[in-house]
Amino acid sequence: MTMEIYWNEVFVVVGVLTGGVALYFSAAQWREQRKHNRLSMKPHIGGGFVSRRENKTSFLGFELTNQGIGPAYITKFQVTLCGKEMELSAAIAQALKDRPYICRKLNTLGNNCALSPKEPITVALIEFPCTSDKEFDGYDALLSALCLRVKYKSGYGDEFVYEVGER
Repeated sequence: MTMEIYWNEVFVVVGVLTGGVALYFSAAQWREQRKHNRLSMKPHIGGGFVSRRENKTSFLGFELTNQGIGPAYITKFQVTLCGKEMELSAAIAQALKDRPYICRKLNTLGNNCALSPKEPITVALIEFPCTSDKEFDGYDALLSALCLRVKYKSGYGDEFVYEVGER
């Protein structure tokens, strides 16, 4: 009994296998590209308190910066003081009680606000009279009771939370 080789069938099988392997590697490359695209659009909000003193006047505030690569779409901006949610201006007024201050900047980030990469935004900046380090530390301690919480998402819909301050 002799074995005959049917070259046409062999070429068909080899062609199908080659096409299957090519399709597999194309799908793997697509998945990797998708992961890379998600990472390249990932926002990362950071921030911190800012302060400076000039003669008899001092400034305290809070800045947010999107330190990621893609835009950060704000979905919720919350301010709490001693666990109670309130408006930013009311929280500052309650935290500082009867101390004199002037609100130089107040920016409550609304829903659907977008933070561009590397662009800082001042959330709050207050000015107050101050002649000593002790007096400055008193204001700083009162404002540190505030908690800022920002919920945001990437262009792909991935959700993130940035929170700073006491809870």
